[in-house]
Amino acid sequence: MTQLLAIEADLKARSPRYAALTQPTPLGLAEIQTAVTDDATLLLEYSLGEERSYLWAVTATSFSSYELPPRATIEAAARRCYELLTARNRFVKFETADEKRERVRQADAEYPNAATALSNMLLGPVAAQLGQKRLLVVPDGALEYLPFAALAVPGQASYSESTRTRAAKCRSCRSWSITK
Repeated sequence: MTQLLAIEADLKARSPRYAALTQPTPLGLAEIQTAVTDDATLLLEYSLGEERSYLWAVTATSFSSYELPPRATIEAAARRCYELLTARNRFVKFETADEKRERVRQADAEYPNAATALSNMLLGPVAAQLGQKRLLVVPDGALEYLPFAALAVPGQASYSESTRTRAAKCRSCRSWSITK
């Protein structure tokens, strides 16, 4: 082990740029607030846990922490939204055109409620901070496959037309996959 540490120290001394790429140093809160966020940015970091999950919200001048439901609850809701968003892209063997149309229609009808519930779960604690801020999202688990732009703004009176448009754009993506 001491030999490995000696080699790493030698590598850092000889090539600091390579060492910075292969052995990055995590940023502290103050560094994140000055180097990553600004007055128009809200960084949201999620950590999903078995008993409870957490959301940390960082702006240029503040830091907040929130407790969220367990991983299983969040991932089930995220998986459901994903399935509804990608219903039109899914191929079901031996499905007729009418059956597909009905499946897609049903997914479109169910999506607003599913997205609102997930949005309230994930963004509800920071709804007052959202405003017109640009969001930087650091997801965890199944949230890595979730297009946050397709979620409704918590507390919004209805599922707006702009949210529908963002969701429709997200539905056309074919590169997501959530493993069960």
